[in-house]
Amino acid sequence: MKKKIIRWTVYLSGILILSFGITLNAKTTLGVAPINSMAYTCTILTGVKLAYTMFAMQCLFFAATVLVKGKTLRAMDFLQIPASVIMSSFVGVFDEAITIVPGNLGVKAVMLVIACAASGLGVMLIATMRIAPSPPDGFIQAVSDKSGKSMGLVKNFVDCGSVLISLVIGLVFGGRIIGIGVGTLFSMIAVGRVVWLCEKLFKDRLVRAAAVPLPVAAGENR
Repeated sequence: MKKKIIRWTVYLSGILILSFGITLNAKTTLGVAPINSMAYTCTILTGVKLAYTMFAMQCLFFAATVLVKGKTLRAMDFLQIPASVIMSSFVGVFDEAITIVPGNLGVKAVMLVIACAASGLGVMLIATMRIAPSPPDGFIQAVSDKSGKSMGLVKNFVDCGSVLISLVIGLVFGGRIIGIGVGTLFSMIAVGRVVWLCEKLFKDRLVRAAAVPLPVAAGENR
């Protein structure tokens, strides 16, 4: 029971930290992370809160995961939906709480670095506990398993596709580029490096402390 409590505490902490990173990234106005660019673009165009547009996009990612996995879909995969609800709720809270409007480029840069560090740590905590990934990560895993390609390569394609779709939505419906900037490129590089560093520093200890079960298939380690 103690191990289960630790596992769920770390998992929920990961969702909380990732939600903070996502929200802070958007507040920098330097460009949001690629995977969240579609939700942010829709928020700016419609005025709908980021928490709602992000939840809608995550539902679309989960629907795509269902199509990709087909008969290999597991009951545990449906935990991605409540995970999305929790994450979107946290994003909504942070969106209301963080009222900083940075005007100085230096402040924006510091916020971006903190946002990427929080996002990377959050992703690592969620992935390490092996309970339920966020729908975008679940989709990436599903495509990786189906195609035999590495998760890193699939993530690159998904990131690029998300940015392209965001550009199209912004240009067609708003007549301008929305949410894509130097921060987007920085996030693409920095978050992955933070995940790698956090895994090196914390993963083994967290796995032992929470008694995380080993992967059931070799494909889950790709």
